[in-house]
Amino acid sequence: MLKLLQLEVLKLRRTLVWPAVLGLPLVPAAVNLGWFTATGFRGRDWAEPLGNAQVTWFLLLEPLVLGLLAAQLTGLEGYSGGWRLIFAAPRPRHEGLLPLGLLLLGLSLLMMVIMGGMTALSSALLPLSGTPNWTQFACDLGRGWLASLGLLGLSMWAALRFSNFLVPLGLGAAEILLAFAGLSQPLLSPWWPWSLPILAAQPPDGGSALRLLLISVGLGVAFALLTVREAERREV
Repeated sequence: MLKLLQLEVLKLRRTLVWPAVLGLPLVPAAVNLGWFTATGFRGRDWAEPLGNAQVTWFLLLEPLVLGLLAAQLTGLEGYSGGWRLIFAAPRPRHEGLLPLGLLLLGLSLLMMVIMGGMTALSSALLPLSGTPNWTQFACDLGRGWLASLGLLGLSMWAALRFSNFLVPLGLGAAEILLAFAGLSQPLLSPWWPWSLPILAAQPPDGGSALRLLLISVGLGVAFALLTVREAERREV
């Protein structure tokens, strides 16, 4: 499995994956610096830039990035005819999908770590009041990442189901409207993959995020099964 993952990583050279993974997580930190510098940041509490970065990432950027990465990872195989070779191999077809899923999961974690680190570094440049609660910030990011499993599974399924690169990318681009639509409906938002990450990172009314995390894991498993089914039904 490790060799398969290394092979998938090698395929990412000269693609949009690494610029997206290394560049887009810097956006929340840059937005914080620009916003607080323009509006005046003296006397602001540490919790404000840390919370703003979570909203920028989990609500506005992450779904778009996951759609882009899923489209790139599956597109590399689709354009080169690699799926035909992978599915023709004498092994269960889901084993050919597993390295891609693990790679997408690892890249999403890497992006969140970069985003959190750069947000902390940029916030340290501002004369903020109070003491930062780094443990709480790390827990918030961890919950948001775990709650992204449903969105990650959806992106992977859409990228494999529709061979057109624009479908998963367009699905990610439409997430802004979908996320706000979900947040505006209290009954829908806990089941909406686009709104789950920010709800888990910042539970409304101080509630528990455990239910949201369980729902996201369940959605992730459901979309993983749909992805495997899509692979099984394809003709070699």
